[in-house]
Parts: sequence; structure tokens; C-alpha cells
Amino acid sequence: KQFPGPILVIHGSRDRLIPWAEGRRLAEASAHSTFKLYDCGHGCWHPDRLPFWQDAEPVLANAGVLSNAPAGSGQHTSYAPR
Repeated sequence: KQFPGPILVIHGSRDRLIPWAEGRRLAEASAHSTFKLYDCGHGCWHPDRLPFWQDAEPVLANAGVLSNAPAGSGQHTSYAPR
């Protein structure tokens, strides 16, 4: 609750190990979080097959971690160290 930075919580809607409601609850614990529910199970997502970078880039860009790549561009190889 006290972490000031942005948080991206991604969860699978068919996760049999950890119900997706737990991911939502985790995201709701911070005012700076984004919750994304993917159509998959536990650990089934792959960054290149699901909209991971589309969802992650705006969070990383807003945090000042991602540089030289417009949000949603798919150019996720340029990072600026903090």
C-alpha cells in the first residue's frame, strides 16, 4: 500500500492455482495500479502472444523506465536505468 510507483498486475482468468480475484485484490491495494485479466491459466501467458507489451509500455513509460518508444509501439527494447 505504501509503494509510490506504478504497479501492473496481470492475471489469467482461468488460473486454477490462484484465483484471478486475488490479482484484482492485489491491484486494488494501490491507487497507482493497473489490473489486466488475460484469457489464460496460471503461467500460460507469453509476452509475444498476448498484449503484454501493449499493456506494460504505458506503465513503464509513465514511470520513466522506458525511453525512446512511444506507448503501444511494441518497441520494448530501449530502457532507461533509474
